[in-house]
Amino acid sequence: MNIRSCASALLLAWVVYGGWTISVAAQLPLRLAGPPVREAIPLVLMHTLPPHVPGREGAVFTPWNSPEQLRALIAKGKVDVALMTVASAAALHNKGVHCTVVAVFSGSAWIVSTNQEFSSVNMLNGEEILLPFGPGEMPEVVLRILMKKHGLSFMPRHVGSALEAVGMLRSSRAKHAFLVEPAAGKAISALGIQIDAAGNPLRGCLDIRALWAETFPQSPYMPLGALAVFGSLADSREALTAIRASYVEGVIHAREHPRMALETTGVVFPVLGRSLEGMGVERVCDIHIMDNDHAAMMATFFLTQLLEVSPASIGGRMPGEGFLRLSNARH
Repeated sequence: MNIRSCASALLLAWVVYGGWTISVAAQLPLRLAGPPVREAIPLVLMHTLPPHVPGREGAVFTPWNSPEQLRALIAKGKVDVALMTVASAAALHNKGVHCTVVAVFSGSAWIVSTNQEFSSVNMLNGEEILLPFGPGEMPEVVLRILMKKHGLSFMPRHVGSALEAVGMLRSSRAKHAFLVEPAAGKAISALGIQIDAAGNPLRGCLDIRALWAETFPQSPYMPLGALAVFGSLADSREALTAIRASYVEGVIHAREHPRMALETTGVVFPVLGRSLEGMGVERVCDIHIMDNDHAAMMATFFLTQLLEVSPASIGGRMPGEGFLRLSNARH
C-alpha cells in the first residue's frame, strides 16, 4: 500500500470511528430522580444497571428532597424518570409538562402517635397532626379525604422534614405525625411501639392504606406513588417499556437480595441508606407495584377523590389521555 492509500485509509478510519465516538459521547445518560423513600431503591438499582433506552447511554441518579426541588429539575429539562406522587405527576401533566406514568404503587403510610393506646381514626378528631410535606401536598389531601368521609376534622401542622417530625414525637412536642417509610419505622422504633412478627405496629399507629381500603371498598388500593417519564421519552413505546421493565426488575432484585440492594443504595443515595439503617431488610424492600389489571381504574378513582377535595392538587382537572400507560407493569 502506497503512502496515499495509507493516508486515505487513516482518514476513513478517523471519520468512521471518530464520528462514532463523537456520536456516543453526545448521548445523554438516562437521568433518574427520587426522594428518600424505600420505593427509590429500585430506581437506585436502575442507576447501576441502566435499561437500554434509545438516545440514552448509562444513567445518573439525582436525589430530591422537596416537590419544589423536583419541579425545578423538571422545568430545566434535567429529569427523564422520576419517582413522585401520582397527584404531582397529574398536576404537571395538566400544566403542559409532557409526562407519562408507567407504574403506580401503594406505598406504606402511617399516623404514628405517642399515645400507645391510639388505634382508631376517631381518636384523631380535633387533634393536631404533623405533616412533613408542603401545604396542599397529596398526603395532607389524602388525610382530609379520609377524615371528611368519617365526619372528622384535624389541625394540620407542617414541619420541614420527616426527621424533624420524628424528633418532635420523641421529645413529646407533638402527639401525632403522618409518616411514610423509612421515617415511620424510625418513629415506631424510637417510641418503643410494640410490633408483630412481620414488623407491623400493634398499637400506637394507624395504617393509612388499611383506612383507605375500609373507607373505599370499591377501590381499596391507594396509589400514592408513581414512576413518571418526561420529555421525548414519554412518546417512545420502546423507552416506556424498557424503563417500566427495569424498575420492575429492580423491585424483584431488592426483594430477593435485600442486603445487596441496601448496600448499593447506601453508596448511590447515602441519605436514604442512612435512614434505612437498623430496619428489617425484608420490610424495607417489600415494595409492590399495583396490579396493572386494576391499577389504571384505581388511580383514576384516587385522582377523582383528590379533585373533589382539592382541585389544585392535581392541576384543576383530571389528566387527559396518555397520562397513564400501565400495561405490562404487573407484579
